[in-house]
Amino acid sequence: MASEQLTDEQLLEKYLSGGDARYLGQLYERYIPMVYGVCIKILRDRGKAEDAVMNIYEELARKLKDHEVDAFRGWLYVLARNHCLMEWRKNHRRPVDLHDDMTRHDAVEEAFQYELPQDGTPLEKCLENLPEQQRNSVRWFYFEEKSYKE
Repeated sequence: MASEQLTDEQLLEKYLSGGDARYLGQLYERYIPMVYGVCIKILRDRGKAEDAVMNIYEELARKLKDHEVDAFRGWLYVLARNHCLMEWRKNHRRPVDLHDDMTRHDAVEEAFQYELPQDGTPLEKCLENLPEQQRNSVRWFYFEEKSYKE
């Protein structure tokens, strides 16, 4: 059977059993438009999207050896989306400008004059209902912009 006619699962099995990168390349080739579309949608930059497509291919080769993949297309979509979201987050952290108004002593003092409501924000109330580990994860990810690994 010609490799172009093989299913995703068959190509994946041939790649994993023999390590022949041609099979992985053919499999990836089928989904480059999808991966590129995900990258463009999230990164909104052609150059960065093209770089991400190549980086995702390299990441794919590494991760396939450690993960059991049942539905390649869906798994690849999630891999591409997560990769691009992490890239976007990495590039959109705002550096602290030491000369910014908010870092001046008087601006900081002014900010401390405001009191938080005693009942807390609706988000804080929701977070209180989560188990401690999940609550910490949400706080670290959204408020401190830390990654899952951090």
